[in-house]
Amino acid sequence: MKLTNSLLIALTLILTTPSYQAQAQINEDPIAQLIEVRGKVELKRENRSTYAQTTKGTYLYFGDLLRIAKGAKAVVKCSVDETTWTVPDDGIPWGVANTCSPSSATHQLTPAEITGIQGSR
Repeated sequence: MKLTNSLLIALTLILTTPSYQAQAQINEDPIAQLIEVRGKVELKRENRSTYAQTTKGTYLYFGDLLRIAKGAKAVVKCSVDETTWTVPDDGIPWGVANTCSPSSATHQLTPAEITGIQGSR
């Protein structure tokens, strides 16, 4: 039991370390792709502090945010169900995962989810 608790604590610490999260995103499958971009469309990756202009064809991952300027257009195609989503051009950050769900195989457990698993035993 002590070994299990120690392993869960160590796993929690590893998953909450920023460098691990940045590396994990590289190894994840994308949850969507930008299939149309017109005008000022900006992307902020989960492990970044600033937005950058993005282009058609860019793969999107869990934790990414899109910000679309007034009059611009961005259309996202979700990987799991292949639905499309036109992101509102309101200048407000939109989370890609709010519309395109990651497949269960690529979803990272959050510290809260790990705690929930630990508490259910």
